[in-house]
Amino acid sequence: MVVSTLIDLPPLESGDRLTRAEFERRYTADIKKAELIEGFVYVASPSALEDIPGDSLIE
Repeated sequence: MVVSTLIDLPPLESGDRLTRAEFERRYTADIKKAELIEGFVYVASPSALEDIPGDSLIE
């Protein structure tokens, strides 16, 4: 029996074409928010606030 470690799994990328089983296997190892729709992976883009340095936020 071959056991794959989480390190060996490639990250989910938008546009990947995967089976549901492969998507779920990679999804559990990845921290990105992603969906599988009709066999295609859609990864959410980072929110705008994640890209803004803390000192530039308006209070």
